[in-house]
Amino acid sequence: MSTGRLKPRHQRFVEEYLIDFNATQAAIRAGYSAHTRYGDALLRKPGIAAAVNKELAAREEKARITGDRVLIEYGRMAFANMRDFAEWGAKGLILREKSELTEAEAAAIAEIRPSDSNGKGGQIKLYDKKAALDALARHLGLFDPNARLGKHDQTVGGKDARQELRERIQKLMRKGGS
Repeated sequence: MSTGRLKPRHQRFVEEYLIDFNATQAAIRAGYSAHTRYGDALLRKPGIAAAVNKELAAREEKARITGDRVLIEYGRMAFANMRDFAEWGAKGLILREKSELTEAEAAAIAEIRPSDSNGKGGQIKLYDKKAALDALARHLGLFDPNARLGKHDQTVGGKDARQELRERIQKLMRKGGS
């Protein structure tokens, strides 16, 4: 990793900080005294902050992690429906074949337990739907009382920002999801 013209100990701090995002421990590992709380001060230095941001951006690019991708994954979890994965009735639970699942459906599965040796039914567990819905609602500002009261300017290009975001999420879900 090259962080430009940083002092060697500052460069080491950046490298250590990117391991666990713990500024205090990164400062200690970079050679600063354990008796000071120098980590936060180091993060406020413009050169160090720029180096951390540059490395994070490179990491995001390499891993292809974007806000859009995160929203798509939340949408997959939030809008998953158990009927898409299994049928149940008098004969018990019958899971769909893996090959029948879309990428979006497979991404919503947290755990699968196959039938036991006695033929006792398998189990399927989806990720926490409520947690995913709550995360999306917070992102959309649905829980912000000021947003409902109109106390913030929430427009994008003259359109309601929340509606614009909803439309973008739906577009992304159609494009990258099902």
